[in-house]
Amino acid sequence: MRKGADKILKFIERYENLAYGFGLWLATALFIIFVRDGIECFISTRHFAFPDAFHLLHVQVFFISLLLFIIIILHFSAKTSIQKVSKICLIPFSIILLPVILDSLAILLTKSKITYGYISDNLWLSLLRFSDPSYPIAELPCSIRLEISLITLISFGYIFLKRRKFIPSFLGAMLIYVICVFYVAIPAVLIEVFKLLAAAITFFQIKNFPLPEGVIDENAVVLLQLLATCILALIWLWRYNRNKFLAVLRNMRAARSIHYGLLCLLGVLVYCLRYPLQDLFMLIRAAGAILAVFFAFQFSVVTNDIFDIECDKVSNAQRPLITQILDKNEYLVIGYVYLAFSLLFAFWVNAQCVMITLLFIAFYYLYSAPPLRLKRFFPLSALIIGMQAVFAFAVGNNALVLNEAALSSNANFFWPIFVIFSLASNVKDLKDIEGDKRTGVATLPVLLGNKTGRSVIAFLLFLSYCLVPYFLHYLFPQAKVLVLSICFALISFFYIIRKNAQEKIIFILYFIYTFLLIVNV
Repeated sequence: MRKGADKILKFIERYENLAYGFGLWLATALFIIFVRDGIECFISTRHFAFPDAFHLLHVQVFFISLLLFIIIILHFSAKTSIQKVSKICLIPFSIILLPVILDSLAILLTKSKITYGYISDNLWLSLLRFSDPSYPIAELPCSIRLEISLITLISFGYIFLKRRKFIPSFLGAMLIYVICVFYVAIPAVLIEVFKLLAAAITFFQIKNFPLPEGVIDENAVVLLQLLATCILALIWLWRYNRNKFLAVLRNMRAARSIHYGLLCLLGVLVYCLRYPLQDLFMLIRAAGAILAVFFAFQFSVVTNDIFDIECDKVSNAQRPLITQILDKNEYLVIGYVYLAFSLLFAFWVNAQCVMITLLFIAFYYLYSAPPLRLKRFFPLSALIIGMQAVFAFAVGNNALVLNEAALSSNANFFWPIFVIFSLASNVKDLKDIEGDKRTGVATLPVLLGNKTGRSVIAFLLFLSYCLVPYFLHYLFPQAKVLVLSICFALISFFYIIRKNAQEKIIFILYFIYTFLLIVNV
């Protein structure tokens, strides 16, 4: 018995130590998923899959997210490095082909009809009797339930071979079982969660709040799976290399990320003033829109850093490429992951968000990358940042669109946002003066000198604050916002003209101001 276990362990270790990269791992996982989905579609519909969003994106997101969950649980339970667990998991991952093989044989022998789907009702009874073959679950044939049971057993065996302890092996396997069942029951779980929310809203008599009576559609399910995948990917990176993980987090440009997130949120709020929320499920789309903008900006940060190395050596020596915590290839992989997340979130919000997000990415690329590298030219650089603010607002403003009539209903906000943030964007040049001089980037401090450039930037920011009540007088109570704007304009002006002014303080003032504005919407 012991010898047999040792042989299995050696087999496992051989595959854990295979040398291949992220691209090959992902390609292998995706092709296994495509084979599973292709056969599954043929079984349930008697024809091959049409290349729609469900088959090209939804199925892949579902399985990759679930695979990451299993990898992370096995990593913590078996106390084996995350890289080794990720590699060995591709072998048993092929078990997702087993249900369609068994169902193909069943159809040949019995001529029965088999369909696949999520559990959408009777959640608690389905969970209690999930492993009971005598209890039928319409959406899940017995082959799927057998698949999950086998995954649980294999997980137990792997953890036990690594730890030689029953309790952690059993707990790890049971957690994987629960996660698998949860994934196939997401719609039913969401319905139960929102029933509790509706009960809470009714119990506490919260007024003017939408009850969750809408329909959970495919978009909401995939957006939640994408969110889970993002969190799991971060956990994976943390367990892979803590220093790289911290470098990625620190390089996310928190202030600018919050800035674009706030603009996107403002777009959602402005839309809701005209078209009130019908149900709480639409909030999932709003969150998806904010994440689409967030990841689009992170991809733009990566491209900017790759083409800005010489400037960063002078002005931003803490960035990952300068400190060499990440090499260029690793950084590019992270950038492509950001890009994938951005476009996937945007796609599952709606088609308009995809196009606006692509515009956001395209403008930032032209801003950062040669041969154009438009950041070198004032005032083009400021105008592009102003456009980025418009795009972030527009993504949120279109996230909840229900009909074509609403698409351009709030376009009158675009020009004010463009002008205000084109003026304010010059603040970003204060910390990069020496690096911009060395690399030939024409900013106000480079063109006018440090002292004069700083004064001009302070005045432009002052002007941008003062324009808010003028442009948006129909949205905010004018007298109150006028006083608020002038106060923050003066504070920011006098702070910037100081030689040691820090960008983060300017952003904090801006965030406080924006919060106070949103409260008054």
